[in-house]
Amino acid sequence: MTTERISYSRTKYINHGDNECIEISAIVNSEDDNEKEATLAYLRAWTEDKLGIRETAEKLYNRKERLQSEIQSLEIEVEQAKAKWQKVKEFLEKMGISVTDEIPF
Repeated sequence: MTTERISYSRTKYINHGDNECIEISAIVNSEDDNEKEATLAYLRAWTEDKLGIRETAEKLYNRKERLQSEIQSLEIEVEQAKAKWQKVKEFLEKMGISVTDEIPF
């Protein structure tokens, strides 16, 4: 049986050059690569939890989803405005008023 030290370190950018770094190590008394991989996965999860990386990633993902939804809503509103302008333009042209192709807003 071999003894091997497995280490994992992670740095989190905070702001304007400030960083927070955590390094953690474990001793594995096994030649089994699966056990070593499991230990490394545990060290990674522990480190990310302590740095709040998962929480930050989750917040960013949720913000991205909200912004994508807002973009879709705005695109629909733009299409509705274009359709409304087209109807107004057609009406004005029927009344003999010439209109440019640009939407006036």
